[in-house]
Amino acid sequence: MRENHFLFILFSLFWIFLGWLGFLSALAGFFYPFLFFTYLIVGISIIFYFLLRHRKKLNLSSDFLAVALFSLVIIIIFSFFTTPTIFTGRDQGSFSEAAIRLAQNHQLEFSSPVSKEFFQIYGPGKALNFPGFHYQKNGELISQFPLVYIAWLGIFYSFFGLSGLIIANAILLFLFLLSFYSLLRLYGKKSTAFLLLFFTIFSFSFSWFFKLTLSENMALTLFWFCVFSFVLFLKQPRALSYTAYLTTAFLLSFTRIEGLAFLLVGVTILFFYPQTRKFFQDKKFLKIFFPFLFWITIFSINIAKNIYFYKEIIKGFLSSYSPSLNTFSFWKNYPIYFGNELVIFFLYGLLGFFILGTIGIFFFAKQKKYSYLWPFFLAFPSLIYLINPHISSDHPWMLRRFVFSLLPLFIFYSVLFLDKLFRDQTRKIFAKLITLLLFFSLLPSFFYFIFFTENKNLLRQIENLSLSFSEKDLVLIDRLSAGDGWTLISGPLNFLYGKNAVYFFNPKDLDKLNRARFEKIYLIAPKKNSSFWKKELAEKNLIAREKYSLRAPRLEIKKETSILTFPAKKEEEINGIIWEITDK
Repeated sequence: MRENHFLFILFSLFWIFLGWLGFLSALAGFFYPFLFFTYLIVGISIIFYFLLRHRKKLNLSSDFLAVALFSLVIIIIFSFFTTPTIFTGRDQGSFSEAAIRLAQNHQLEFSSPVSKEFFQIYGPGKALNFPGFHYQKNGELISQFPLVYIAWLGIFYSFFGLSGLIIANAILLFLFLLSFYSLLRLYGKKSTAFLLLFFTIFSFSFSWFFKLTLSENMALTLFWFCVFSFVLFLKQPRALSYTAYLTTAFLLSFTRIEGLAFLLVGVTILFFYPQTRKFFQDKKFLKIFFPFLFWITIFSINIAKNIYFYKEIIKGFLSSYSPSLNTFSFWKNYPIYFGNELVIFFLYGLLGFFILGTIGIFFFAKQKKYSYLWPFFLAFPSLIYLINPHISSDHPWMLRRFVFSLLPLFIFYSVLFLDKLFRDQTRKIFAKLITLLLFFSLLPSFFYFIFFTENKNLLRQIENLSLSFSEKDLVLIDRLSAGDGWTLISGPLNFLYGKNAVYFFNPKDLDKLNRARFEKIYLIAPKKNSSFWKKELAEKNLIAREKYSLRAPRLEIKKETSILTFPAKKEEEINGIIWEITDK
């Protein structure tokens, strides 16, 4: 094993074990900063001791150090144009809220005076007033999303506050870039690996989703480090690369549901591949049975703790594939849907990679270079998203289905195929033209979005708005109070500024609440919804206490806009009224 690989695996495992520590601490309901601080101090001390003791033997290649430094600089630049996504209403806000709640309460479950009141109305199940959460039987809320990424964000929030959410994603992106580069170096030369890194950095999707707190960020890192260690193990079975693969694949299986399929494929290959079967002939308990017992134990605990996530997955699967009017309508209009998907790929400069990458995969299959297809085999289960991504078609949101496995996969095989073309003197000019075409196809979306940050400075305005209420007031939040349903201000008002704020959509719930528990009841709503609330709350006194105004940069896709057009950037201004609600 090369020294580069050895040190990189140790460095990556240092962070992956931190992810495991956070995940297990969350499952145990014992999520405290001193655990992670102790781990970091001990881990860093061991790494420094190892480096000092073996400094004469260690000789990192200049190209790897250059890639690490370049990646670090790029990620710092990306971070300057990132605002933590803590507004609830869409997945990224729910992940952030769950992580912050975990850091604050040291366990996954939590409640507040306002959540307890709405539990009396709705009981156990999906908490409609708290997007992304479910009520347990005891009235406490718990996230419906997988726990690994929540715990990862929670660790860094514990140390750095809201900036920790950006730092958490920055570490993940850094590890991904190094893993992706190292993987291609197992197959190609330095110049080819540099080209891969270049395409990856200038691909819009990675820099965009880096700005959002979505589990794809963690899955991206875990999956490609998993592929790297898997390929390294198949090439030369060693205990370290096997440990790296298994540790990462196990954690990935708890990070996203696709991780279960990736794990199944990987383990199947390992046990049927002749060269690795020899590795498992001795110490079977240590290499096979103990890891399996460990995984099944954690999986059982995770099922019990994170049951609502698995229920949502099963529900989504059944609604997608069970015979129904919606399913029939989808497949009837599938050619149009798939055509639109290709157009979106073209718009964001990705179509060329999917085409060339597919050609590359078939080329290596035809040449019977099966070792080149190992990354493809591992990623194979996620190819279903090319048929049906199971996500709303608004872009760039819909690209999240492709960003963690499929897009890197096709970039990887595009570059690997280009490497073969460059080696053929008769096709070298053709390869250069394709490379330039692919590169220039990436630039429009990259430069259109790279310096744009949604909801920049909005949180500061929400903090000022929070000063209008006391901790004993009930604050009802209209869905469009901040302009759209994806930017609910009820979350940060509650978990950051300690107000009894809640997303409010059913006027009839007001009479079901024990209003005596609150000194005053307020409603925050935009002016355009004033007539709706006056009509629905006609039996109450609606007293306009003050006006409010919010400004935030947003992306907007209009129905009449061509699909070949990026979402429009706009500075949206929302004007509304803070109403006090009293009985007549």
